[in-house]
Amino acid sequence: MSMQRPMMDISYMPDDPHGGGRRGGGFLSRYARLQKISDTVWQALRKIVRICMYNPLSAMPGASRFRNEDGTPIGRFIRGLLYRLAFVPVFGALTACAFVYSGTHPRPVNGELDPSSVGVYYEAVNLRTDDNVRLDAWFVPSLEASKVLDKRDKVLRERRPAVILVHDYAEHRQQLLPLVRPLHDAGFVVLVPAMRGCGTSESAGQTFGLHESLDVKACIDLLRKRNFVDPDRISIIGIGSGANAAMMASQRDQRVLAMILENPNNDINDLITAYVAPKQQYLAWVRPMCKWAFEIAYEVDAEELNVSRDAMKKRQRTVLMLNSASSDTFASKEQVEQIKHFLTLRSEEKLLKQPMSEVKRLAGAGN
Repeated sequence: MSMQRPMMDISYMPDDPHGGGRRGGGFLSRYARLQKISDTVWQALRKIVRICMYNPLSAMPGASRFRNEDGTPIGRFIRGLLYRLAFVPVFGALTACAFVYSGTHPRPVNGELDPSSVGVYYEAVNLRTDDNVRLDAWFVPSLEASKVLDKRDKVLRERRPAVILVHDYAEHRQQLLPLVRPLHDAGFVVLVPAMRGCGTSESAGQTFGLHESLDVKACIDLLRKRNFVDPDRISIIGIGSGANAAMMASQRDQRVLAMILENPNNDINDLITAYVAPKQQYLAWVRPMCKWAFEIAYEVDAEELNVSRDAMKKRQRTVLMLNSASSDTFASKEQVEQIKHFLTLRSEEKLLKQPMSEVKRLAGAGN
């Protein structure tokens, strides 16, 4: 009778994921996870220290004078950290420049409507500013064919008052289209430019009225070259930054008859915060740098916007201030009548103050 050797069946029980099984198994698994996390953190810290102690000038000629491998580890770490901190102002300035470019080059908005959509004849004209920026504009003469046929050569010798309509930042000239027909019917020559960087004008940075004042000046110069425009009866209507541009242009040209300003900007710091600098509070430190970069990039003194606002207080008689809740509510029926009445009154007052011989010549009086 043969004897069989006893067989041992060895089996392994699966580990309990909740720490069951052998006593202490859960503690060991938690310890392993903690050790893995600590190893990962340690490796990350080592890489950070290695980066800080790396000499970025090692590839440059004469880099041996800037060796960062000498000295104690603490000294090497401090020198490496100072290397990096030296580039922080550069990165800050580049960031501010990026925000300024983005804020002063908003996406252009092209409107499809023009004065012909409200039944008014117009000419498409081009003009150049003193800083060589090309602008497109709608030129709406006050004369109609019926008037020319009726009065013939008398109406051709008549000089009419004119109005320049200046739209807001990041808007288009269609913003002021509701005023074109009423002013034309009231006997005004109307000029509606597309300000720099907006609509069909060539690409240029928008400066909230600072450089746009040159656009307004170019419009005034164009009107004064027209024989049928009275050079001393030119008024300006501006919205937002267009109002600021009108104020600054009138400061340099005292012959501007009157202005109608709707919601001009009060403070350059508010503009930088609203349109240029980042909105997040933790990036508020970038805002002064954005203002500095804005002034450097466009070679302007941003505080001139505030000065122009104060200067208008001295010309209250020739300035009509409007305050709409938004640009969408501008040029309501009541406002249109108010604007027409104000401009007509100022234009007639200017005409009556001139010598009678000049009045007859400009107004085409006589049989």
